[in-house]
Amino acid sequence: MAVQQLLNDIDIYDLPKSRLTVRLSEQLGCTRQTISSWLKQAKPADYAAFSPLVFSLQNDCEAAKTVLTEHTQSVVRLINKSRGNSPLPVILIGGLAKVSQPLLPRALQNELSPCKGDSLTGAAILAAKHYHDIIEKGQPNEP
Repeated sequence: MAVQQLLNDIDIYDLPKSRLTVRLSEQLGCTRQTISSWLKQAKPADYAAFSPLVFSLQNDCEAAKTVLTEHTQSVVRLINKSRGNSPLPVILIGGLAKVSQPLLPRALQNELSPCKGDSLTGAAILAAKHYHDIIEKGQPNEP
């Protein structure tokens, strides 16, 4: 979303205008060609590297605030679609979980369950259960 803000500035003004897009252009360039080259090889971690910048500018830059608003709306939509009409617990995980939680609507924040570990912990629990099933029953318990 931040890179899209940079592209929007270039389309409209022919140069980066906001504090966010100026800072991004220092790393990505300020032409469609240089940004397109970056986009072709960018990996998720490359995009994630911009998150601290966006969050640091949220109170001083309208573009950063817009990016975070769009991010928050996406998280809320994902939660709502995932839950449907059921009262499933919601646990935020991932690199942006802690910084995203305060941006969510208060009612949704109150419905969040605390994370009890990370993906490695979950994998270890599943492996231990699988091992236990093999030892106890002589074969894995298939879902």
